[in-house]
Amino acid sequence: MAFRILFALIFCFHFSYAEESTPEKKRDTRVPIDSSKMTKLSYGYPPWNKDPEKIDSATILLREGRTGRIIQISLEETAPDSGVFSGLYSLSWNSLEALNPEFYIPPQEFVEAKEGMGKITDMIKSGELKRKAFILRKYKNGIQVVEIYDSKDQAKLAMRAFRAEEELSRITSLDSDLRSRSVVTRSAFDAAALAEQLDEQKRASASLIERARMSQVESLKASENIKTFNLLSAGQKQEKRKEAADLAKNGLVDFQTGKLQDALQKFENATVSDPESKAYYFQLAITLYKAEQFNRSLVLLDLAKDMDLDQKSQVDPVEINYYVGLNNYRLKLYKDAAAAFEEVAVSNNESLSGSAQFYIGVGFFEQVHYKEAQEKFQAVLDNSKNAKLDERAEGYIEQIIRAQQFEAERAHKWYVGGTLGLITDSNVIFASDTALQNQPTNTAGERLLTMGTLRYRPTYEADHEFAAQLDVLNIYTVDSSLKYDQTVHNTDPLLIDVTFPYTFKGVFMGKGAKFDLVPGYESLSMSSEDNTNKVIFSSFLLKGLSTFVMNENWFANYNFELRQDNANLNSSVGDDNESAINIKITDANLFFLNKEKSKIFLADGSFTHNSAVGKNFIFERIDLGAGFMTKSYWDTMFNTKLSYFLLNYSSNATARLDNSYTLAAGFSKKLNETLIAGLNANYNINNSNVDAYIYNKYTVMLTLSYGKGF
Repeated sequence: MAFRILFALIFCFHFSYAEESTPEKKRDTRVPIDSSKMTKLSYGYPPWNKDPEKIDSATILLREGRTGRIIQISLEETAPDSGVFSGLYSLSWNSLEALNPEFYIPPQEFVEAKEGMGKITDMIKSGELKRKAFILRKYKNGIQVVEIYDSKDQAKLAMRAFRAEEELSRITSLDSDLRSRSVVTRSAFDAAALAEQLDEQKRASASLIERARMSQVESLKASENIKTFNLLSAGQKQEKRKEAADLAKNGLVDFQTGKLQDALQKFENATVSDPESKAYYFQLAITLYKAEQFNRSLVLLDLAKDMDLDQKSQVDPVEINYYVGLNNYRLKLYKDAAAAFEEVAVSNNESLSGSAQFYIGVGFFEQVHYKEAQEKFQAVLDNSKNAKLDERAEGYIEQIIRAQQFEAERAHKWYVGGTLGLITDSNVIFASDTALQNQPTNTAGERLLTMGTLRYRPTYEADHEFAAQLDVLNIYTVDSSLKYDQTVHNTDPLLIDVTFPYTFKGVFMGKGAKFDLVPGYESLSMSSEDNTNKVIFSSFLLKGLSTFVMNENWFANYNFELRQDNANLNSSVGDDNESAINIKITDANLFFLNKEKSKIFLADGSFTHNSAVGKNFIFERIDLGAGFMTKSYWDTMFNTKLSYFLLNYSSNATARLDNSYTLAAGFSKKLNETLIAGLNANYNINNSNVDAYIYNKYTVMLTLSYGKGF
């Protein structure tokens, strides 16, 4: 019976096992049991389970090694049909300070027989009855627990389990102590790493404890089946082997059709009919894996590995190790899984080595050990001939790159960005106010563009983030001879935005999606009135931005913007009052034209309605655009776009209607991790039914942009 530890206790572990010698042989390594303390004994033996609906009992013998004195100890089954027996006793041998114990499992028919003890004593002296291996655990509360096993390997497995449990208690106690002191820095004690270590330690401890006793039960069951089989005649054995083969054949059919419980029963019966065949234990273990009974599957795989009976039914040890790895992986025991998969990987098995490397990589990925995971997935790509496996490995590598980028981003709460631009403009346009008057000055100019961004992002998680952001844009213009000109200077805006974007990332209607809700405040300053620079517009705004991954090659953006513009111009009165509620709806799409996503087609459209207080500034605007982006020479990105808008002042006294066409093209190049250079040019033709708004113009702009998080 396996015992779970509920407190952080200190254990003493000892190990003893029977040798091929008589008990009289002196051994200096015998383990003392304190005869004054309470002792709990536990032993698993399925043959003692006579009635599956009742609690059975049995007897074991404790022999004191120095004196040869023997006592009988009665054990009871822990639960009906469990096959595990235990008892709690106080062994008060007052003449001894400590016992040198030897445990024996006698034939039960001798225990109650008149001269049975004499026969048992003779069996011990002759070495016919071997001592059993055991583990002794001592608790602080005085109770001793003796776990009895049939072999050294079983006891070693149990000892591993209890040592894992001890280590878990040590780590948990250390964690509690450090937290109570509150003196540990992140660099000295990584909480995330500790949590990961604790989780795997707990899983490993629980799994080993369960398997320790299960291993004993399964080994004994197989041993009894072999004894029964060996009593059969040659003809009976042949008949049993045929029966097992038929069971296994039918079990395989059930396995392949998903009838796992039926398959389990058939393979189980096959191991009983022909217990000398490794193949049936292996098939049973695989079915147990599929049925998610991972610990028992591991026990059966170990049993199949250790058996050396029927050479004709040998199972490839590589396949056994592969399924050992799979079971441990599903139990999230990544270290044990990796150890088994490494055995498979170095075997150069054509069908399994690549998969083993892949699962080692997945284990590292699950533990967030991205560097090690990427190395394993790259090894799959380098060595595997399985196209589907390669594709999955590539997918994980992409996830790792994104995860590493995400972690790098999360570490940067602050972001500073800026752009410096030099613009040659053939016809500076008075396009400053929200009403989009677009009135030309018919004067060429040289313009200096400066933009800056400062963002603080206190929250950045995989599914949501929140930030506060300040954006400033300023343009300063001189005429083409680089002299100050009041007319062109009056077109220069100073735009200040303060926004608080909240982002949610997840799945919506089966599509990957990102949603941004961006409330904010904006002010626009110009010297467009009386040659005096002042705030001419102040606006409260709310933006809603959404991106949907429609499929691998199509990203769709559906956005809206709601603004309340308050005009501060002296002329903004009556029918010329420019204060307005402005609504804009946009649909923008990106279509990736190749697998590398280096060629992109863009298509967008939007509708704007400006509901101004003054009827002369009520307008509707429709925008359409199509563009293309691709990688070009010298690692540059080339972009081009053709845009059109229709601007309709339907309530204006002039019934103004504009049609505007713009062709733009440009190159950008990433100079390093923080700097990007750009060169852009466009040509614009604006037609209108009002002569003052008819013009042609071109601009050429050279930019240098900087961005860095910290």
